[in-house]
Amino acid sequence: VPMHGGHFGDAEDLYHYELVRESADQIRLYVNDEHNDPLDTRVLQGRWTLNPDDPAPMLGFFDPAEDGTSFVASLPDVHQTDPVHLLVEVLKGEQWVGMEFTIPEAVTTLPDSLE
Repeated sequence: VPMHGGHFGDAEDLYHYELVRESADQIRLYVNDEHNDPLDTRVLQGRWTLNPDDPAPMLGFFDPAEDGTSFVASLPDVHQTDPVHLLVEVLKGEQWVGMEFTIPEAVTTLPDSLE
């Protein structure tokens, strides 16, 4: 269940991810363990692939948020109205645990029910 208004998924029963598109080019990834307990991203490694099906996808690494509650990243060359297709991965041991998301256009204002 999304806790931050994002897109939620179960990554191979090893992690639970919630991906939030905060603006056209800013994303935030929350990482929970297999029991859905939040993990401290300051002790994890995360990476992203923009348009993973393209012949030359863009790759990057997440930065942990200062408080360790999430990862953050800036995506290059993404516009407000463009949907975003991302593969996000977090390292567990020696295995990258991935999950793909397609995120619609960025939301610029919150619905009245969330203000």
